[in-house]
Amino acid sequence: MRIRPMKKGQVINGYRILQDFSTARGGLSKWTFAEKAGKEYFIKEFLSPTYPVDGAPGSAKTRSERQRQCEVFESHHKHLKNALAGKSSEGGNLIVTRDFFRWGTKYYKVTEKIDVASFRVTDVAGLPREKQVLVLRTVAHSLQILHNAGIVHGDLKPDNILIKTTVTGDYTTKLIDFDNSYFSGRAPEIADEVVGDAVYYSPELGLFISEDSSVGPSDLECKSDIFALGLIFHQYLTGSLPKFDQKKRRYPYVAV
Repeated sequence: MRIRPMKKGQVINGYRILQDFSTARGGLSKWTFAEKAGKEYFIKEFLSPTYPVDGAPGSAKTRSERQRQCEVFESHHKHLKNALAGKSSEGGNLIVTRDFFRWGTKYYKVTEKIDVASFRVTDVAGLPREKQVLVLRTVAHSLQILHNAGIVHGDLKPDNILIKTTVTGDYTTKLIDFDNSYFSGRAPEIADEVVGDAVYYSPELGLFISEDSSVGPSDLECKSDIFALGLIFHQYLTGSLPKFDQKKRRYPYVAV
């Protein structure tokens, strides 16, 4: 059974696709913009898992395992969505999931569309101190909302913090991409299922990923995000990560 890729002009679950999907970083998903009821949204298509619809290839055992994986994936995303429901209104600094659904074999996530400034870490470092502080405060506030809901972002890094210019000429931030989030103390049992950027791993996350027996899923809590946040704040204020001997230690968490 061949499933045709979604194209510009098609409608899925009431959303009209405004442009063809583009591959996101790492190739784990695709994204585009869509319109529904006169409003534009950001929509992401997950490349995995794929639901075994009628006529899909594979043995009964393979289809059953794929369906189990899909049920776990769907339950995880719906629990995260429900935990953050009402925590951030439209236009807020925490960009939460507005809709999550399956269409055919693929899963989709919808969030509000954000218009952002093209800002790099070094650009933030060049701002006056009072404007830097505004950036830091809005990031910290968004993360606090997430942590108050008992959720670890899990992939906190500059790429997932969008910077937006306000009407007053100041800067604010939008915290995005909770696809790899999990509830504090309830990380995935298998290290390979924890996704993130090694540059921003906390020491305990790095040990877990390397399958060190001294660290388990229950040790991965909200504080792991705080380690990453400290690194990001250092970059925002100075333009670079904290200094350490990179010839001996490849990542900050290893140096610590």
